[in-house]
Amino acid sequence: GEEWGPEVGSVGFYTNLVLGHPVYQIWYRASVDSDDYFSDWGVGTAVSTNGTDWEPHESNPVLTTVSGSWEQDGVSALQIVRDDYNSRYVMAYQGYVNDGFTWSIGVGVASSEDGVRWMRSDANPVLEQTVEYDGVQVTWPFALYAGDGGGVTAYLGGQRDGGAVHMYAAQLSPDLSDWDILADPVLESGPEAYDQAGIADASVVKVGDLYYMFYIGFSDWEDIGGNARSPRVSTLNLATSRSGISWEKHGSNPLPVHLTDEKEVSAIAAQVVGDQIHLWVTDSYGGSNAVGYYLFDPNSDFAD
Repeated sequence: GEEWGPEVGSVGFYTNLVLGHPVYQIWYRASVDSDDYFSDWGVGTAVSTNGTDWEPHESNPVLTTVSGSWEQDGVSALQIVRDDYNSRYVMAYQGYVNDGFTWSIGVGVASSEDGVRWMRSDANPVLEQTVEYDGVQVTWPFALYAGDGGGVTAYLGGQRDGGAVHMYAAQLSPDLSDWDILADPVLESGPEAYDQAGIADASVVKVGDLYYMFYIGFSDWEDIGGNARSPRVSTLNLATSRSGISWEKHGSNPLPVHLTDEKEVSAIAAQVVGDQIHLWVTDSYGGSNAVGYYLFDPNSDFAD
């Protein structure tokens, strides 16, 4: 039979303390054939006690293709957050259909009590790429952040008149079906060369009173057929905020984290564990698409 999931795609992470020791959870998108956009896909989950060695869940894949649906041909830009206030996990993702000539792309949302059994929203897709929201065309979700009071903020990409992909913020309704997108970008791409074409992914954590956003900026595009294109020449960068809405880029971007000549960073996940921020970076490692593991010290000179 087919072996499911040889390639790691978009990732999401969560870290929980059990008797004082961290237990890491990962969710990842994979497909049977990594070279075929239309091969059977699924979302898997795994756990780890050290952040590097992973035990896949016996129920994998926990989300799979639904024939005839708005997401039948694949998903990407997978984002997961733990909403402790409501005792649930929240997932946002990009789903797509291709008829051989054009792409139909939207944003979906799902929730879970245990991170294994997921319930898709009946409102999916909650956003569509072909629809403008107050003049903004949505691209894909970047990050989710759940506040202590239960509110969930989504950070997502948006374009005006087909220009660069900036970052917008949306407040989610309690049932996750309604996304109230703020009118102005919370983080604009450019004018620096490393993110002049746009922002591709992000992860937001809070240490003390300061929010840290690790985000992927890209400088160019690659056509992938039909009316779709994909980010190219991408690096990992940092922005900080006191409010979670207004962000300031770090002056020394890009971050010196796996800063290779290839510049193929495709996903980032961050979690606070103790006094450090743990980073899982999806990139090309020795020619293979895989996840690397790094530690970031918020008190370091670079973080200032």
